[in-house]
Amino acid sequence: MDDDTSPDLDLRGLAPPAPMVAILTRIDEGRATAPFTVTLPHYPAPLFEELERRGWDADVLSVGLDGARLRLFPARRR
Repeated sequence: MDDDTSPDLDLRGLAPPAPMVAILTRIDEGRATAPFTVTLPHYPAPLFEELERRGWDADVLSVGLDGARLRLFPARRR
């Protein structure tokens, strides 16, 4: 697993809900201010609503048998 200050996080080795908790903690504690990429063990459907609540968004880069890869970034203000 990558260190939580890295621009990319590989969270495939964590059991749910730890991957989502790691992402949201990084955002909530202000350690994530720029876009970063995460690799997860599965498609994280519940994550998208939580990102939106925090003013963040995600692009799905890939989904496959080896997991899902997303680019997370602060949402643009309207």
